Amino acid sequence: MTRNPAATLAVAGALLVCAWSPGLEVDQWWPALVLLVVVLCVTAVVRPPVPLASGARVALVAAGTWTGWSALSILWAQDRGWAVEATGRAAFVTVALALVLWWPSRSPHAARIAAAGLALAAVLVAAVAWGQALDGLVLEDGRLRGAMPYANAFALLMIAGALVTLGPALRAPPAARGGAAALVVVLLACAAAAQSRSSPAALAVGLLVLVAFLRPRWPDLVTGAGMVMGLVVCLPHVLDLRRAMLTGVDTARVTAEVLVVVGLGAALSAAVAVAAATLMDRGTGRAGAERALTPPAWRRLALLGAAAMVLAPAVITILSQSEYDRVERASTRFAAGGGSNRPDMWRVAVSTVADRPVLGVGAGSFERPYLRERRTDVAPRFAHGLPAEAASTLGLPGLLLVLAFCGGLLATATVGRRRWRAQEAALAAAGAAILAHALVDWTFELPVIALAAILALGVLHRPPVGRDVLPEPAGSRQRLVPRVAAVGAVLVTVALLPVALAATLARSPSGSPPSRVDQFE
Repeated sequence: MTRNPAATLAVAGALLVCAWSPGLEVDQWWPALVLLVVVLCVTAVVRPPVPLASGARVALVAAGTWTGWSALSILWAQDRGWAVEATGRAAFVTVALALVLWWPSRSPHAARIAAAGLALAAVLVAAVAWGQALDGLVLEDGRLRGAMPYANAFALLMIAGALVTLGPALRAPPAARGGAAALVVVLLACAAAAQSRSSPAALAVGLLVLVAFLRPRWPDLVTGAGMVMGLVVCLPHVLDLRRAMLTGVDTARVTAEVLVVVGLGAALSAAVAVAAATLMDRGTGRAGAERALTPPAWRRLALLGAAAMVLAPAVITILSQSEYDRVERASTRFAAGGGSNRPDMWRVAVSTVADRPVLGVGAGSFERPYLRERRTDVAPRFAHGLPAEAASTLGLPGLLLVLAFCGGLLATATVGRRRWRAQEAALAAAGAAILAHALVDWTFELPVIALAAILALGVLHRPPVGRDVLPEPAGSRQRLVPRVAAVGAVLVTVALLPVALAATLARSPSGSPPSRVDQFE
């Protein structure tokens, strides 16, 4: 197996490319797709792939079939333009997954590269968001989102970046631990400014997964307490940012004040973390302690809690009365109740599956049936949930493929969990948070979010050993499948070229027009 982390570097680089323009427009993510396809082709020619664990095979086959079924659905899609775009994004996910799974790296830097790419993407998007707020740009309904077309996706990226930073912060030397603790506070403050009501549940899922695979020590608990103190200092001021935007106050001045307070909260958490590492840590943070896992009973309890948190947002949303106008008018969305328009979207998704159980309405075409059957005044392009979106647009086959993809990805990530260190556990936590959030929202449709999940979970793949190793085909057949996959990726990318060019030419010289998804919930 190769020790070259080229595949991990490529996907991390594609994540950063998408972070520059983290939108849905095809010309924004198409350059990153080209980068991944080039690396896939070169790697398929130069190096043979490694054997895949059973979960990895399921995830990769499901992703490839998902892409093929999506492409086939263009024939009957009710909106063929969106179907082509959705097929391209599915191909994007498949190529990234193939690179990370087929050509993994035994290098100890692979997990660090993945975590650094995810954290840098979050920092980049956060910098764009605060820069726009300092310019006095009033974002829709007062939610911080930056270049993102969706504030909830912005919040989720901040949470994923915070989780991959939090893991090593609990095992780092004093100075590095302090810097990491400060960055965690900043990113979580950004997530709070996005006012995503489902993000606390995603954060809880990630934290529970992290706790399940690490043994917390007293310095870790004190470091965590310092982060909580830093957040308590800055969160009230961060939440006031929405009130200022809604009431027409000078947002540039308010934003500057908020950034100063966030900086103070981050400095406080850093000081506590450095003190904890210096005064309390007696060398227990070395490699041996990093491999230690929590006792089985506590681990099972944490994972059970994570599973419960996965279902909590859906249950709360369904049981809560939908008064979305009140939610949009509230000074803070967190205190506006659990009402949402999602139950109506899910109702239409179920109705669509009942009408067209095998074919669905075609990839990317959920908006058409919803506009016909809706009981609200919104026009969502997506069904606000990965399973609901797949079932309504690609039928029951699409639902099964998406579930197989997610299940296989989680299964292959946890195969080597007994050898995990803090960095690997943090990546698993970030990936789990993203997939959990995707169950009740359309965040996974954004390529930057999908790439973050692929990178976080895919880099944890370990090829099977011993009796589980697949026999290697003789001769050139060993590389036949990846070469065919590379050719298919090239064909899909070339087919998307006219769409990318059309989307680029449609932009005005002064900048891109507001995306249609700006009006979505």
